[in-house]
Amino acid sequence: MDKAALTETVNKFKKRIITIEAGDNNLSDPDTRQGLINPLFRSLGWDFSDFDSIKSKVRILKVQRASRLLLLQLEEEVRQADPSS
Repeated sequence: MDKAALTETVNKFKKRIITIEAGDNNLSDPDTRQGLINPLFRSLGWDFSDFDSIKSKVRILKVQRASRLLLLQLEEEVRQADPSS
């Protein structure tokens, strides 16, 4: 993923998280997965039709816990790639 696409992905999901957190929405785990986590990982090139990579409930829980950390890491990579941003 090039820098522009990475920046666009980070900004899109950052806005989505802010909107969710600002609202009165209490998202269920499936809602969070469908509306936030799956789209994020699809944009990063994950293939959700590959059942070998997505079949574990434990893996889903790890992804949910890691999604916010991933966004922070992506933002840091963008900052490091372009210190003027």
